[in-house]
Amino acid sequence: MGGVYSSRLDDRQRRYLRGRTDAVLRSFMPYYRRQVASVVFQHVQGELEPPEKHGLQLLQYKVFKDPEIVLQEGFLFQYDDKSQKWRESYVTVRGDFTLEWFRYREVQGKDCKPQGRTVLTGYQLAVSLGEYSCLVESICQELLGAPSHQVKGALRCPPTEFSLFLFHPYRQHLCLCLTSAEALGSWRAVLRDGIRWFNTAQQRGDRVTTEAFMEAVRFYRQGKGSYGASDHLLGNKTEILSNVVMWDLLLWLQSQILQIHKGLMKKKKGHHFPFLQGVYTLVLEQVSAEFQASQEEERELLRQLEKKIRPELDQMLSLKAQISAKMQTGVSSAAQSLCESKVEPALDYVIEELLGPISSGFEMVRSLFTRRIDGIIDSAGSHPSAVPQEVFNLTEMPRNSVLMQQCYEKATLFLEGLQGLRDRFGFQSVTGLMLRAQNLMQKLMQNLVFTFQHLSNLHLKQINSTPDVIQTLEKVRGRIFKKFDYDSSAIRKQFAQDALVQIFLPFLLQRLESSCKLELPKYESYVFADYSSVVSVESVYEEIVLGLLQKVVDKGLREASNQNKHNLYSDSFASVFSSTEDCRPSAERHLGSSDRCWDVGERNQEGHGVRESSGSEGNPGASGDAQSRESANTLKCNRVLAGLWDLETGFQTGVCRADGKGMALPGSREQGGQSAVAVTMSNGELSCHTAQGLRKYAWPTCENLHVVREAEEMEVAERQLLLDGLSLAMEMAVFQMDRDLMEMDRTEQRKEAAAGE
Repeated sequence: MGGVYSSRLDDRQRRYLRGRTDAVLRSFMPYYRRQVASVVFQHVQGELEPPEKHGLQLLQYKVFKDPEIVLQEGFLFQYDDKSQKWRESYVTVRGDFTLEWFRYREVQGKDCKPQGRTVLTGYQLAVSLGEYSCLVESICQELLGAPSHQVKGALRCPPTEFSLFLFHPYRQHLCLCLTSAEALGSWRAVLRDGIRWFNTAQQRGDRVTTEAFMEAVRFYRQGKGSYGASDHLLGNKTEILSNVVMWDLLLWLQSQILQIHKGLMKKKKGHHFPFLQGVYTLVLEQVSAEFQASQEEERELLRQLEKKIRPELDQMLSLKAQISAKMQTGVSSAAQSLCESKVEPALDYVIEELLGPISSGFEMVRSLFTRRIDGIIDSAGSHPSAVPQEVFNLTEMPRNSVLMQQCYEKATLFLEGLQGLRDRFGFQSVTGLMLRAQNLMQKLMQNLVFTFQHLSNLHLKQINSTPDVIQTLEKVRGRIFKKFDYDSSAIRKQFAQDALVQIFLPFLLQRLESSCKLELPKYESYVFADYSSVVSVESVYEEIVLGLLQKVVDKGLREASNQNKHNLYSDSFASVFSSTEDCRPSAERHLGSSDRCWDVGERNQEGHGVRESSGSEGNPGASGDAQSRESANTLKCNRVLAGLWDLETGFQTGVCRADGKGMALPGSREQGGQSAVAVTMSNGELSCHTAQGLRKYAWPTCENLHVVREAEEMEVAERQLLLDGLSLAMEMAVFQMDRDLMEMDRTEQRKEAAAGE
């Protein structure tokens, strides 16, 4: 960025900054400890009362970023701040999206220190000099109250017309020029991916500490009178808290910059940016050091909370319920009135603006994947031997930044449709919503590819003829898209629900502050001293407001589902499928060594049995309550029992026999072909077919996949059902063994009696 001015903070400024940063950290940590206790309390409570939340159907792919690989590299023209000239640099984007630049290409990759390195958290990408100038003027307006910077000199005359500008209010600006439109598109896509990756770092963190940290930041800012989310609260913990410190220092920064402008450097415009960079660097280093030093304290806090909460959970829940009951009357009426007058009139519009862009993005994900799979199927007719490699190459789809931009661009509609929320509800994190939606699009594409690869590799290795290969791919494609339809609906509804709470909850809390929050201290006397670190009156108060808001939000989403405008599953659709029911590679679930798969999801036998909702194509919500209940009830009967997926006839469905001869497993047939495991329980006996089936059929392994994947945990309910079934089988087997031993004893007694006579 422009000027030669290099600001070195003097000792007085450094002491002041360290003191203010230390004061903010001391004020913040009590909020953080309280929220850690609150979140642990909620999670322990959730273990006893698990929410009725159904899993996704597509297999979940785990993302790993390798910092050793290079995603993008090349010679670019880079504007040098010191010389105010454009120089050629060799720029690379590492696998973890760290941006580095070198003077020469030869030194890259040889353990040589780069000329510069930066993470992309908080950066904004401008594709023109005019757009970059607007970003620069915006920070000048915020700090000085009036624009004071004009881009001059060599920066106004880039060597090519293909420019990229990386802007950050507190970090070094990067101005780059490329040689072609194609290179511009490629670098722009990769840099946008990098910005999104770093800005959403908290979504990949530990669930307990991440949730506690973000809630602590919210409570801290509310204590300072600032409600609502902000786009400045993006990145990892140290970066977010550093931004909080910078927000707290805003008045001091303004005074310092005004003094600089009145000094000797008055003629040099834009020189306050190096000063801001120096301040931010010092704050970031101090916050990072404090967080690093507190890691052991945090782990000890978590251990102590576990020991304290679990033995006394019932008493804590009882105390919380009592406080909530006393608080309910006064809070509920005021919050309900506010929801009816302010939230409900705007709800339909906001839901539409939330669901429209993300639905378009998901549809583009499906379209891109469909075109790719159709191409593989078309080429299978002439080159069937190349199909396995083509299926493996699908792995690059979600990583292809240029390809996925077609999906991500749909989410940019949030920036236009939701900007009005800032003035009306004080919501200032539209960019955060956009980045979260883009992450979901990439995640859905990863799961699509991973599930398709898994099922294709599982069955194609057993097929040699070209027609069978094509038929198998078509059946896998149809099955995948049914799973996609359900997952797409579930993810979009969850995204909309979370976003609506993020938008409206701070607004309600701010409006209720004068009438309700000021009354909270009188409830503190009901909290026992031993439980005061876990049960918080303010948390109970916010839970009451949140519960009322969620009822309004759920009602709005149900109405949106019933309209079938965005292809959402209706609320009557009850899924009992798990995202990992198809083929689990975990060793603890192996019942044999075969690659056969027990599939208890997506039965689709023509004419009878359990069918997946007919609304999965076109209108997923059109199945109806009766069919959903029948499907759920039938699957509950057969939950432990599993059928085989026959590539020739599709998915088979098991039915319960009503003739008293026991139960037939899904897919069982009397004639030739693959027969499913059959359990026949008559007169308290267990057929030996069960034991043979358990030995023969097992969950398949993932050895034929070249994709890194962590084994998924089985759902609690499903695990219990499986254990119940195995326990029943063992009891029956023991009973049969006892009968055989008794019969042997009787035979021996008869022989001895006959010999004695």
